[in-house]
Amino acid sequence: MVAPPAVAKRESSRRSPGQPADTVTMADSPADCKLTKWPSINGKLLWCKEGQPEIGLDADLHWLIRRVTRMQRFVLGKLSRTELLSTLEAIRRIVMPSGGACGIACLWPLLSCVLANTNSQERQDLFLLPSLLHAADYRPGLYVEIGAYDGVNMSNTYMYERCFNWTGLLVEAQPDNFAALRQRSGRNATMVHSAVCSAGTDPPVVYMTRPRDGEGNIAKQVSDVGRNQTEANRTVAVPCAPLSRLMDTAGLAQADFFSLDVEGVRARQAIAH
Repeated sequence: MVAPPAVAKRESSRRSPGQPADTVTMADSPADCKLTKWPSINGKLLWCKEGQPEIGLDADLHWLIRRVTRMQRFVLGKLSRTELLSTLEAIRRIVMPSGGACGIACLWPLLSCVLANTNSQERQDLFLLPSLLHAADYRPGLYVEIGAYDGVNMSNTYMYERCFNWTGLLVEAQPDNFAALRQRSGRNATMVHSAVCSAGTDPPVVYMTRPRDGEGNIAKQVSDVGRNQTEANRTVAVPCAPLSRLMDTAGLAQADFFSLDVEGVRARQAIAH
């Protein structure tokens, strides 16, 4: 399993008396440049908008602003300067595995893939990128995603597969979601229609309700399908197995990235061996 992500050191900033809160001066910016918000509604990324820096992160941002789409600009805005620097360095390790110079134009094909294919609900896949690429030693890694949904929307592994050639195991229990995963996602992974349950579950089945219109696509496990006839009419039996057995079936001895979607439910013994 991947090690816990390293915590980026918080950037130091200085604000002069009377200086607006969204404008700070930072040591890694050109001399005497006041960093302002990157043009995105997120407002997390700061850059030196004035002038045309010759080198450094601000020079890269000036190059990018002329090329990114509106959505890519939005995604970039979710990163701090420290996070963006770490992301660019991780991508550089992929593009230039033997080292050497690689400027922003050299990184752009892979960076643009990342910005176009980050699909996590809160962009977790983007924030974890430096840690996960490092965990896989900057080679194509292996993932396990429990609760894969349709394999594309809100996927924590989609970008890694599309941009970095990762593969692995996608597990989805809800029948309609699994049908979409298998038929329309185009994923290059082992796809399994299953829930995850403890070893010794007898019979190896869980009961889940199909989502109603307007409820989204989250299936709800029910403990007493006979208690409510309306719920019972929407209930479907889903096979289940321990995570270790599912991984064995997929030929995975380990994974660099494990993603578990529990929708607020305690995992308990769901991943018991």
